[in-house]
Amino acid sequence: MIKKFEVNSSVFGIADMISYLTIILASMFFDAFLRQTNIVSIILTTNIIALGLMVFRNLVITDRFAVEPDLFLYANCFLGAFVGQIAFLPFAIIAAKLCPKSLEGTVYAFFMAVTNFSGIVSRELSGIFTNAYNIKNTIAFNTYDMDSFYVLCIVLDTVGLIVILCYIKPFTLDSIFRNKMTAMEEKELDNSNSDSEPLPSELESFENIEVELPTIQACSEI
Repeated sequence: MIKKFEVNSSVFGIADMISYLTIILASMFFDAFLRQTNIVSIILTTNIIALGLMVFRNLVITDRFAVEPDLFLYANCFLGAFVGQIAFLPFAIIAAKLCPKSLEGTVYAFFMAVTNFSGIVSRELSGIFTNAYNIKNTIAFNTYDMDSFYVLCIVLDTVGLIVILCYIKPFTLDSIFRNKMTAMEEKELDNSNSDSEPLPSELESFENIEVELPTIQACSEI
């Protein structure tokens, strides 16, 4: 975009700031409005919007749709970060629900490691495919090659969506994730913990109990 549309490098810095702020806003939006939403609906909706953004990006890059480069970059970063974060949070909730007790840190580290590794693999494969479709770092490129590359991206995203929808159900207890416990559930949880674990005062009373053992009198004469 720097060579083709003559975009200033400071615009990319502002776009990064917009992306990070959008991630925070998307998390707040999910917490406020999407906690009780069916996970399948969230996955389908976010992937359909992502495919639409991909088609729109192709139209702009191939000069089929005229838009200001700065506005396009800001909108692309905002919508991409927002939709990506909304799509990411349901999987984080599933990982939290499947996490064994006292292993939260280990599961979080493993989850983020897998996420980062998949991002690295995705970027490397993108570089390989761009070279295969002869899309170089130049201003002029073949529109047919660009269209073929985006068609491949859409096909791969659709296959990934189908795989997720087929294999995500066994990992969920239900299709709706209620993360906020009610006051009654929290009270019942506290009562169950108090019934199962002795209080400190009870432990002190046990320590103060003196147990008298029976004495054995030895016979002096056998």
